[in-house]
Amino acid sequence: MAAAIIGDAQPAPLIEREEFHQLRHLPTEQRLPAGMRLVGQMYSDRTTGVWSAMLEAAASDEEVAAWCTEHEKRRRETLREFFEIVLDRTVEEPLLDVRTGSSGPGSSR
Repeated sequence: MAAAIIGDAQPAPLIEREEFHQLRHLPTEQRLPAGMRLVGQMYSDRTTGVWSAMLEAAASDEEVAAWCTEHEKRRRETLREFFEIVLDRTVEEPLLDVRTGSSGPGSSR
């Protein structure tokens, strides 16, 4: 998801969480492994279950379908920023296309 509840605070985009900011300060060779652990923790089974329910609801509800579309746009931009942090370079569109399609909460289905 592009935003998560942090404690009892307002929803915050994942890329703005402190954990993501800390990635920028790691040595370049440590960023990717640390980033993958972080993303793995954030996209847990709970998130996958919520996303599966959203996709199921979207099949019969236009409003939910619109939410899902908006979420995917935000997730793509979050992935772009994430990979630019951990790879320390601009991400090419083909790589972003592949990673967006293969890294979403529903990609393991």
